[in-house]
Amino acid sequence: METKSRYIYSLFTFVLLFFFSSCDTKEEPTDPSDIIELQILDSGANTIFKDIISDGETVVILQAKIPTNADEGFRTVTFKKSGGEFHGIDSEDGTRIVDNDGIAQIELKVPLNEDILFASAEIGKEANVFKSEASLDLVPITEVISLKLLNDQGQEISTGIQADGYSSIFLEATINERLNSIEQVKFLNSGGGAFQGVFTEEVIKTLNDMNKAIIELVVPVNVNELFFKVHVKDKETFFDEKKLQLDRAYADEIIIEPKNAVMNLNSENEISVFLKRNQGFVSVGTSVEFEAFQLINGIEKPVGRFLGLSEALSDENGKITTNFKTDTKNIDVAETIFIRVTALNDMNQSFNTKIQIDIE
Repeated sequence: METKSRYIYSLFTFVLLFFFSSCDTKEEPTDPSDIIELQILDSGANTIFKDIISDGETVVILQAKIPTNADEGFRTVTFKKSGGEFHGIDSEDGTRIVDNDGIAQIELKVPLNEDILFASAEIGKEANVFKSEASLDLVPITEVISLKLLNDQGQEISTGIQADGYSSIFLEATINERLNSIEQVKFLNSGGGAFQGVFTEEVIKTLNDMNKAIIELVVPVNVNELFFKVHVKDKETFFDEKKLQLDRAYADEIIIEPKNAVMNLNSENEISVFLKRNQGFVSVGTSVEFEAFQLINGIEKPVGRFLGLSEALSDENGKITTNFKTDTKNIDVAETIFIRVTALNDMNQSFNTKIQIDIE
């Protein structure tokens, strides 16, 4: 009976000495941080004060520290986490024995695309369990970088840009403000257009002090859907992308240039039409309407015929070519033939220009 009392007394004394500390005579509640402390460290064993990306790849270290004179029953640390995977362990929890310095560590691969990682380390059993908790704000990979398309007024756009080979759009990449280690991004362009002052489809830009990078792109003359992508330099996993369907740029002016102003019956004449804009170029593939007629008693009478009208579309210079033939039997050689070309402008309004051809 005396031996049992002595054992109970010794155990009570150990608990008081190990788990409680007080400078006064007044007893205070136990602070778990005096018993076990958990820190989340980076791979270089430095405390993580910055946010990291929840990429499913980065490895952090969970480090628990207890007093070096802890009893054997309190030297096994059980680590728990809300996500990710312990290195080399299939179970949800991981255990480690503290070393002579009272430290135990375990490697944890961060989860994929989560916001906060919660972790804990505990020692003891049953009623005498002591725990320390820590958390790490993670930046989901979908929030690492964002891309916006802006007009020359700095306004975000998704439509309304014409394929005129003149207008500019601006690609603005922004890195999450919580990430300070990223310094450069890479812009990629497909579908046409050209980055200003650059002759490649890929451009690397350095972030400014607002964690942004901006590059200008001059749109093409093809009415394409443009595709843009931006990613962290040397890390394509962290990216954002946008697309932009260009609108057709129509003409402001029509110029007609026949090779000959005089034709014979049963002959052929090439007609060249140039579509012009006040700024930029008419989009490739723009069509016009061709008509040939003579005025008979003040009434327009269709004459002649055009070849290849289905293929008469503008090229990158706004040029359209067709051939006019005078081999129909309804031409009055005493009357002038008018060739009229009609086009649309940006307001969807039609306008036209005419030339005259005389028959010899």
